[in-house]
Amino acid sequence: MKAQNLQPIDNQGDRFHVDDELLNQTKENKSNVNIVPRAGYVLNGWIQHFDEYVLYMRVGEKVVVVYRHSLFGFTVEEQ
Repeated sequence: MKAQNLQPIDNQGDRFHVDDELLNQTKENKSNVNIVPRAGYVLNGWIQHFDEYVLYMRVGEKVVVVYRHSLFGFTVEEQ
């Protein structure tokens, strides 16, 4: 965050939130999702597992860990 001059989001209402129900649905269907963390790059893959703090996302042959508090965008690709 410091390298990109990003400030922390102190107000919880200003944070981006993805509902657990949506995550469960995409996980069960293995739907492709696009995740944009605050760093600005786009991850394209499917949700393998998630908990209260992190998403475990399958991107190609790798599993990527994304902290939920770092989410800036989340979209589900249409089948």
